[in-house]
Amino acid sequence: LNTYLVDTLTLIDHKENERDAFNKTPPIISVNKNFVLLTNKETASLTFNVVDNKKIKDIYVFVRDEKVFYKKIKEQSDFKKIDVLLNLPLEIGKNEILMVARDYDNLESAKSLIIHREKKPEARIVNTSMNNNRNN
Repeated sequence: LNTYLVDTLTLIDHKENERDAFNKTPPIISVNKNFVLLTNKETASLTFNVVDNKKIKDIYVFVRDEKVFYKKIKEQSDFKKIDVLLNLPLEIGKNEILMVARDYDNLESAKSLIIHREKKPEARIVNTSMNNNRNN
């Protein structure tokens, strides 16, 4: 799943603070389920949101190896949920999309998906012989 956690722990004396030290969760990235995986267009619309139990620090998106979006959230802001709507540039072939979110505990989450852009813009022909036989 390519999921990992790197953190520095400081030993403390108070039991109440110990619970907070081990109660760290990374941001959660949720993608709108109505995105396109196969298209012949030059761009694709992508909507996702990021939710964190504390505060979101920044969000960035790559298409292939090119950063196409970056948003830094100021620390004094109390953003625990952010909605993002993007029109992503697509090249012909496989376009790997990587979304990354980080919180102020420096915990990161990443979500990836692939959108394939076809070369030819014409519509595909679908075999309708099964439908014709059903009507007879």
